[in-house]
Amino acid sequence: LPICFPVTIRRQGRVSMIIVYGFLLGSFLAVMALRSIRCISVYERHPLMTHSSQMRMYRAVWFYVLTGRSRCDACGHCIKPYENIPIFSYLFLGFKCSSCSTPIPIRLWLCEVFVFSVSVLLYFMYADYRAQIFLLLLFAILLVIAWIDYEKKVIPDLLSYFALS
Repeated sequence: LPICFPVTIRRQGRVSMIIVYGFLLGSFLAVMALRSIRCISVYERHPLMTHSSQMRMYRAVWFYVLTGRSRCDACGHCIKPYENIPIFSYLFLGFKCSSCSTPIPIRLWLCEVFVFSVSVLLYFMYADYRAQIFLLLLFAILLVIAWIDYEKKVIPDLLSYFALS
């Protein structure tokens, strides 16, 4: 029994890490896909830009996609940290904004649950953590590409380069 006890503790620690990382990655991917779709809409409104202005806008857009604060689409309410807990905050808020009670899109929550489920599934399917991380990141990139392609019928070059490398 004493020999098995540390192994059990380590395994439980890894499972809890996989759960937390699955939640966080799912939340980040949902926001990244949604912001990318918004930014593609900005590109569609300005089709006649020069190449240099397109590149400046492209860099600014990806900076926004990766670092911007989360806000409600309807009222612009800045989401507080305790309202931004993956999966659980949707349930606590009742799938609505805490400020204006506008419904939060269900696809954001589904993306978080789906990525979490895949991360747990990969943990139990592959013993090598490097394979788990590689497959989870590949899945994440492909999920964002599929979501953007479904919404806008466009695949961003940057995501394609990541998926190919």
